[in-house]
Amino acid sequence: MAHCPPSAVPSPTALSLIAFPVAPNTLYHIVVEADAEFIISVEENDSPDSDNDGLCDAADPCPNQAPGAGDVFATAVDITLSGGAVGDATCYSNAYTDVSTPGDASASGDHDVFYSYTTGTCALTLDVELCGGDVLHLLDASGAHLATGDATLPAFCGAITNGSSLLAFPVAPNTLYHIVVEADAEFIISVEENDSPDSDNDGLCDAADPCPNQARCR
Repeated sequence: MAHCPPSAVPSPTALSLIAFPVAPNTLYHIVVEADAEFIISVEENDSPDSDNDGLCDAADPCPNQAPGAGDVFATAVDITLSGGAVGDATCYSNAYTDVSTPGDASASGDHDVFYSYTTGTCALTLDVELCGGDVLHLLDASGAHLATGDATLPAFCGAITNGSSLLAFPVAPNTLYHIVVEADAEFIISVEENDSPDSDNDGLCDAADPCPNQARCR
């Protein structure tokens, strides 16, 4: 039986290119030069996620600060008592889009902050106004889209030149709603409830009065 001389026996070889710097979202080509079978492996080493928010630092506008409450629908900030808020959307994600759940085709590409508001016993309509943001949306308790504000600038905006308004939108009393603010920086959101009248002046709005046209009815 013939044997190859030792010098003719192929010896395994391995070549590596380790930790070579690359740009994100960029196409590269790899050329393998070989005379027979081979194995090629490519492993990507990502940028760290310093604030543990699920976005690597390279893709995170705030790599050292995770988004706060209101970044997603499930963590909406309740503004029922305050009737509004001053916020900064810079470090928030874009969780409300045309393909997200909840979401809507009217969504913009801005950062999103979610708020919740529960109407009172006498509520008829809501005025929701935004200064410093692109647009606002009103959702029901399940996240279904109800309305989107127009480009009307609220009177209290002062020198701020961008905003959105949703005025006299019909709502149900004692009902939870959600508001989505789409903005890229600081903003002011205001919610004002317009109540049912008190026709008989007995201190009970008509919606909660068993006898709305007769005071002290029993």
